[in-house]
Amino acid sequence: MRFLKITQIYCTHIKNLTKLSAKIWRRVIILLASIAIAILFFRYEFYSFKAQITHKSIETFQFYQLVMMSVSAMATFSAVLVALFKDQLYSLFKFAEFHITPRESDFIYENLSQMKGSDGQVVPDNTLIAESYEVFLSVFNKGNKSAVGCTLQLISLDFTGNGHAKSHSIPVTTSPRLTWSNHDSSEMTLYGHTEGIVSILKIYPENSGPPPTPGNGQSSTVTFAIGGITANNGEFNNGTWIATFQLCSKDTKPIEYRLKVVWNNTIWKPRKNEFMTVISVTEETQERKKKKK
Repeated sequence: MRFLKITQIYCTHIKNLTKLSAKIWRRVIILLASIAIAILFFRYEFYSFKAQITHKSIETFQFYQLVMMSVSAMATFSAVLVALFKDQLYSLFKFAEFHITPRESDFIYENLSQMKGSDGQVVPDNTLIAESYEVFLSVFNKGNKSAVGCTLQLISLDFTGNGHAKSHSIPVTTSPRLTWSNHDSSEMTLYGHTEGIVSILKIYPENSGPPPTPGNGQSSTVTFAIGGITANNGEFNNGTWIATFQLCSKDTKPIEYRLKVVWNNTIWKPRKNEFMTVISVTEETQERKKKKK
């Protein structure tokens, strides 16, 4: 039993180590290799210097000559090291790294407008209702290097109907690169310690008239757009959507972000606190997806 427990602890540590990013592993390997080479070099220089002064006296000029030779050798070694590992050494101190979070703590942002009557005129009491709901992502570059050519795009969308175990993959080949809200473009440069904002989901009444009136709660023309494509139609309604987005730039490896939405696509509520009772939006972690497999 003790052997099994030790084995389990060892496997847990190995599993945690494998979760480290390739960038961290590369830095660790370069650092260890540099330390090993430096130790071997200084060990050689020390014994070489010691062999020359053992059992004999040397003049001050000879002593300083040996010191200068050692310093010159170290400078040459450093120059070679920098030449061989310039990019790797630079990446230790200058890099771009993204942190992706929802802009709102509960994911849903409420776009408000004044309520209008059937004649299209604003009602006298200036009641505010939601004309749409959106989910915004905050992409923060917490590194000290600019990330050039940042783009975000929907790469996969899966739907599972209520009461069904099998999911269906919805084609997303036509999904566009999403527009950065604070840049008005689908591609932008995120400088170090700056933030990019992008809308990844929008729910709104399809009709051009006023939103459904408070009280009836039902609307058959609600549009559910995620990643730039309309997700709800006659086939995919009333269930769970898992959307996978990919963030790319010229200075980082692609990063995936998954969103989970549970909604029946038919109920519209005019205010956020009411709408949150009929929809659930959460982040879908990679650990959950692995468990499903």
